[in-house]
Amino acid sequence: MIRWEYKYVYFKVNTNDSRIEEMLNTMGSHGWELVSIVGGVGGEPTEGKVHAFVFKRPVH
Repeated sequence: MIRWEYKYVYFKVNTNDSRIEEMLNTMGSHGWELVSIVGGVGGEPTEGKVHAFVFKRPVH
């Protein structure tokens, strides 16, 4: 059975923010797979709110 570890990355999201793509590529290069985005942590998902990006990777 595969065991997984999980990581939450909190990020303030704005439209056309290239830092999101950089963060996703960095996480992917370290073996993390994006599984969910929780929008607008603490409220409705709107521009400029903090979002939680949820990643997982297998535990070796």
